[in-house]
Amino acid sequence: MRTAREAFLQSAVLAEFGKMADTRAMDVAAEYALLTFLEELPAETDPNAAWTQHAKVVGARRVLDILRTLHLKQEPPKPYRPPQLKPPS
Repeated sequence: MRTAREAFLQSAVLAEFGKMADTRAMDVAAEYALLTFLEELPAETDPNAAWTQHAKVVGARRVLDILRTLHLKQEPPKPYRPPQLKPPS
C-alpha cells in the first residue's frame, strides 16, 4: 500500500510543486501563515486549554515542515541492530 508521500511523488504536480517549495517566497508565506494561525488562536488562561493550543501550534508547525519536504524522495530508514555485547571474561 502506498503512503500519501509516495502517491504525491508519483503525481503530475510534483515537478511544479518542487520548484515552488524550494523558493524563499514559499518559506516566507509559510511563516506568515503560521503567524496568522497564532493570531487567530484565542488567549487561554486554563492550563488544559493552553496544552490543547500548544498541540495545535506543534501540529501546524509539522504541517509546514511536511510541505517543505514533501517533494523530496526519502530513503527508508535502515534497520537498527544493536551491537552484540560480549559477556565478561
